[in-house]
Amino acid sequence: MVYTKSMVATKSMVVIVTLLLLGGCQTWKPVGGESPRASGIQQLEQELAEMPAAPSATLAQPPQDVMQALLPPLSVQRLLEPTEQRFDITVENSAARDFFMGLVQGTPYNMVVSADIQGQITLDLKNVTVGEVMNTVRQVYGYEYRRLGNLFQVIPARLETAIFQVNYL
Repeated sequence: MVYTKSMVATKSMVVIVTLLLLGGCQTWKPVGGESPRASGIQQLEQELAEMPAAPSATLAQPPQDVMQALLPPLSVQRLLEPTEQRFDITVENSAARDFFMGLVQGTPYNMVVSADIQGQITLDLKNVTVGEVMNTVRQVYGYEYRRLGNLFQVIPARLETAIFQVNYL
């Protein structure tokens, strides 16, 4: 094989670049002893050893009445109360009155449906509570309701008058 001058120059450049790259990966150690990094680490270790020990963790405890004000008492009763029951519901073209009455069967809730309530309801909901179903039906179908504790009252949508006392200038 015959090498031209440009081929020899190219191969020489490849060899030189390879040697420079490999030489750059080598760790260099100063001639006079250890590296500046090692001496810096030793100096930090020495300064840390000379620092006074941290004070003990015996911090003054605040008075008991302050602790009681900061931490409300834990109510075990609230932790033991069951959360609201969740269920899946699928209804297709059910009369609204029958839907509302059937919704609370087997739950601790009561339902009162106005005689003026009419229409059909279709829905398919997963993992919901009675309150969430009622809110969804209100938003989608427009059936208004009031909740008083465990009682739901389904009422027809109508104009209501309310009086508010405004006591400022």
